[in-house]
Amino acid sequence: MARGPRGPAGDLFDVTDRRASDRVPGGNMHRRKHVPQAGTSRLRIGRRAARLGVAAAVLSGLASGCGRGTDDTPTAPLNVIVVTLDALRADYLGTCGNPRGVSPELDAFAGRSTHFVNAVTAIATTFPSHSTVFTGVYPRLHGVRWNGHRLRDQWVTLAEVLSEHGYDTAAMVSYRSMVNRGGLGQGFATLSDSTQDDGPRIRDGAETTAMAVDWLGQRDPSSPFFLWLHLFEPHSPYPLTPYAAEHLGDYDGLFADGAGVLEIASLRDPETQLPEDMAALRTLYAGGVLTCDLLFGRFLDSLEKMGLRENTLVLVAADHGEMLGEHGDLGHGPLFWEDVLVVPLFIAHPEGLPGLAAERAGLVDVMATVLDCLDLPIPDASQGRSLLPAILGDVLPPRVYYAEARVPSQVSHKDRDYAESESVAAWRLDSKLILGDAGARVYDLAVDPGESQPQTEDGTSALAELARIHRTGGHVEPDVELDDETLEELRALGYVD
Repeated sequence: MARGPRGPAGDLFDVTDRRASDRVPGGNMHRRKHVPQAGTSRLRIGRRAARLGVAAAVLSGLASGCGRGTDDTPTAPLNVIVVTLDALRADYLGTCGNPRGVSPELDAFAGRSTHFVNAVTAIATTFPSHSTVFTGVYPRLHGVRWNGHRLRDQWVTLAEVLSEHGYDTAAMVSYRSMVNRGGLGQGFATLSDSTQDDGPRIRDGAETTAMAVDWLGQRDPSSPFFLWLHLFEPHSPYPLTPYAAEHLGDYDGLFADGAGVLEIASLRDPETQLPEDMAALRTLYAGGVLTCDLLFGRFLDSLEKMGLRENTLVLVAADHGEMLGEHGDLGHGPLFWEDVLVVPLFIAHPEGLPGLAAERAGLVDVMATVLDCLDLPIPDASQGRSLLPAILGDVLPPRVYYAEARVPSQVSHKDRDYAESESVAAWRLDSKLILGDAGARVYDLAVDPGESQPQTEDGTSALAELARIHRTGGHVEPDVELDDETLEELRALGYVD
């Protein structure tokens, strides 16, 4: 087990993890096979048909990270980096058409990656979404459905699987409670925070990235590595960044000095939302996106200097988006608008074919995709699928994806129109259905991307039936009584009144 260095960027902590093979849900693990289906369609930009020959070679193992080279000698295993950017809206990136120019580094990275333009999260809350990323199952099954919940030890994480296969593992996290309270440090040999840590709730992203670079520079280079880097800058509250100060101009309203939790909460009633304040809020948010983007760029520069870019699988995603006045709403949580559920998802594979992939994908697919890229077995319990065929230029068949909402009894806003506590959203192609106690409504996202024209549904369609099965299936964690410390943390981040 690699020991975490104590570098100038901060203390890293060794942890001892149990064998993942002792706790695989559902028994044995197996190798998934890809069976592309005829009749499916997708948007693929900048790719030529001739490249499919390369993809076929990769699929046959001739160029895979854990395959064999052309001289019949084993190739080095791929390193893996997963970067999660908290509350980053997909539509604030230039690669998604935003003209603000606040994401030059992410845009450049997207140009070298497979960009899944229709990726969705399973839930618009941080702990549950990350739990789905690292277990490959939906929140109803892994049981983490709010930031006060903890991932149970019975679930095997991506870090545990990779540790079992000889990977050095490290988690460098800005929202520190994810690893010291939420159980998401499970399986990582080195953590940015101890389980007894009592420091600030949120670490500055510059420090987090410095800790990640420090760990990469001091680890044993003879073993492959898996690094999780988490940045929090797009999440509220929003400080007055240089970008925001410049673009706010002579604005002197509510958000002239930044947007704190209380100021944002004061505008949750749409009748109090003045246009100039909402424009200022979006500018402050854009400043946070730019700060995050520049930190990510510096991190990539460090990878380049260390010579780690060429043999590393890099996956970048947001855990959820953010409401900035659309539909009169602010923030995130138990909400079902596309603004919080559609997330950026970029995957840079050394043998991948850069471009846009229009297939619906989800954060539930991350674990299966990473393991498949490494030619490693995928747990039987996985509810995601591998996106490797799309990364290599093939076609993925359509699939239904789900998102969930739950509102614990202690967590409520009397002035906020949350989704019903056990509602479910389901997507198939351009159809999006939301099912709750009051019935079902459907949006045709192809003609109504802003979700302004809901269509009533009697709940008897095939998609409604699938949503109903998802809603009533799986393990439902009982409502957890949150302690005072956790409640105070959630208040500070705007989750609780």
